[in-house]
Amino acid sequence: MKILILCNHLNIGGITSYVFLLAKGLVKYGHRVWVAGEGELVDKFKKEKIEVIHLNLKIKSEINPRIYTSTYKLKRYFSRERPDIIHAHTRTTSIISYYLSKAFKIPYITTCHGLYKIRWTRILFPFVGEFVVAISKVLENQLVNNLKLDPRKVRLIYNGIDLDYFSPDEILSERKQFGFKEEDFIIGNISRLVKGKGQEMLIYAMPRILQDIPQAKLVLVGDGRMKAYLEQKVKEFFLKDKVFFLGSLKDTRHVLKIMDLFCFLPSYEGFGLCILEAMAMKVPIIASNLCDLPYILEEGKAGILIPRNVESLVLAIVDLYRNLTKRKKLIEYAYTKVKSFSYLKMVEEIQKLYELALKRYER
Repeated sequence: MKILILCNHLNIGGITSYVFLLAKGLVKYGHRVWVAGEGELVDKFKKEKIEVIHLNLKIKSEINPRIYTSTYKLKRYFSRERPDIIHAHTRTTSIISYYLSKAFKIPYITTCHGLYKIRWTRILFPFVGEFVVAISKVLENQLVNNLKLDPRKVRLIYNGIDLDYFSPDEILSERKQFGFKEEDFIIGNISRLVKGKGQEMLIYAMPRILQDIPQAKLVLVGDGRMKAYLEQKVKEFFLKDKVFFLGSLKDTRHVLKIMDLFCFLPSYEGFGLCILEAMAMKVPIIASNLCDLPYILEEGKAGILIPRNVESLVLAIVDLYRNLTKRKKLIEYAYTKVKSFSYLKMVEEIQKLYELALKRYER
């Protein structure tokens, strides 16, 4: 099968991680894969024999003229050899996929990675193709109940990770390379620094956490619009030597390896790939009790689920700090649970969906 995958960019982020593993798995199963996009991770794709079409698809608006110029460029690129199916991963690339589908007379599908607000452009351009993949139950419900998509077109296929890559036994990481001491109790978070991801709660909680855990350190991995605001809060609370911003990292395994605790506190979340990565790297987890996080953490067996407030966060962190046995039990259960989220399982399910889409389109 020849597959064209479209996403807005190939920079560090959840969608790019998903697309990389999907394309890698499809190549592994003998398919030819093109990924259209640009970004700092292009070479990573090429190393896995994934063909990259260098095209700037960083388009946010459904009515941006570059949607049409990008469609034209892709039509020219595939003038001789066409893909069998197209897979879009954002709203704007789904529109490009729609026009390419009409031009090439081939099917396309889309994957929904996040919670969409109801806007007139999404009603005017409801392009989803033969099927739309929801990466979590909460997204499946939103697509059917809020966006009013045909339930027969919506397919729930959970995210997965490369369990061989995120293997704690294969990673040698020392705290001193990050500037930490062995006795430090490191609380970590990996996520974009944007509104709704919850890093400010961790900063607000730190003064109270330090009363019980003087050696606590907070490590925030990621970049985004909220960074300046969060840095200002760190200054206001006199936490400059307690909170550390590491920026975006291409490889998060080494920083996960040094964490004593992983905290993920979004107000909304499509899935939460970083949760699977923490589970695989044997880091105990505290997470918001919302969206699909209770499913991933099996209602608290694979991680502590809390209401989204500072008081609950402080109590959970201090409790796990004091209870090593509890931390070990969470790690063991989570490590077993995460094995059900292999990226190859995800790829196999999407491969079957491609085959079904081709059959439906040919009728």
